[in-house]
Amino acid sequence: MIFGYSTGSLVTVRGTTRQTLSTSQVSLDKLNFRNTSVSATRQSVKIWFQLSRSIRLQTPRIYTQSFETVVTLFPDDRRVGDACACAAPGCSGNNIYIWEVCSGITCQLA
Repeated sequence: MIFGYSTGSLVTVRGTTRQTLSTSQVSLDKLNFRNTSVSATRQSVKIWFQLSRSIRLQTPRIYTQSFETVVTLFPDDRRVGDACACAAPGCSGNNIYIWEVCSGITCQLA
């Protein structure tokens, strides 16, 4: 699963399916990822972000909440090794994260 930011919303991508997790009434701010891995075999990442919502009243109110979590790649999770032999995900030359998805017997760029 990939977490990301698109036009002010929090999105996830699993395979080729993209899902928006936040609504248009909520603003996503300060999305931050930090590598917390202790070694190459024990990979993990800290995800931190802030959601805000403005309520238009005579005196406008802004409500803000911060969220954080650590996600661990477990030993049985596989980045590579599917039936199609897709390449490992990674960053392209333009700092864009790319990955392939096994579709039938061929790899497709997601």
